[in-house]
Amino acid sequence: MISGLGLEGCIENVWKDTVVYIDNKDPILVGRSYGRVSRHLLHEELLRRCVESGVSYLGSRVERIVEASNGHNHVVCEYDTVVPCRLATVASGAASGKLLQYEVGGPKVCVQTAYGVEVEVGG
Repeated sequence: MISGLGLEGCIENVWKDTVVYIDNKDPILVGRSYGRVSRHLLHEELLRRCVESGVSYLGSRVERIVEASNGHNHVVCEYDTVVPCRLATVASGAASGKLLQYEVGGPKVCVQTAYGVEVEVGG
């Protein structure tokens, strides 16, 4: 739930009933509310939390991620900037294959895409 994350203020609109239409078939009643998150409000809230927690921004390109001997990682950026961390999270989409080491013999890397349409119907 979004309330557990303290992000209630980022909700733009709430619809009490959610209906899903697939392949022009009968509607599927989900039986719960649907809320639209404001990208702008969420962005502002997350930035505010980062500033409060002392997070800084480094405008640089990641060249590689190196596992260190102490179980941490070193994120090596352009211009030889190295950022030590405990958890490196890659959110670069299709480019992530350059930065990640995949399990030998594991499943092939695939792509996940979500599509949705928001429609307002009068009447």
